[in-house]
Amino acid sequence: MSKSLTQKSIQRLKKNKAAVWSGYFILFMIVVALIAPLISPYEFDAQDVTKLQRPPNTQNWLGTDSLGRDILSRVIYGTRVSMAVGVYTAVVSLLMGLVYGAVSGWF
Repeated sequence: MSKSLTQKSIQRLKKNKAAVWSGYFILFMIVVALIAPLISPYEFDAQDVTKLQRPPNTQNWLGTDSLGRDILSRVIYGTRVSMAVGVYTAVVSLLMGLVYGAVSGWF
């Protein structure tokens, strides 16, 4: 019995290690964005003026910025913004492509 196009496509995808690892990475970023409040060591906007521009240490793994905010927490919360921009961009592109394609097909 022959395989369907979907089965062949999945089989080819599984052979492509870069695509598989990229998929795992994207899935990891989605999970990080969803559970950001649970894994973030500090609030992303919490300021501590006693810790201005500190280098990485055991309390602040990526250091602090010029306002004393933890950079790791800001990076973790930043995944939410990055994922939202990616999704919104894809949706807008899809809608624009649908409209353009429909108008082109009509004429």
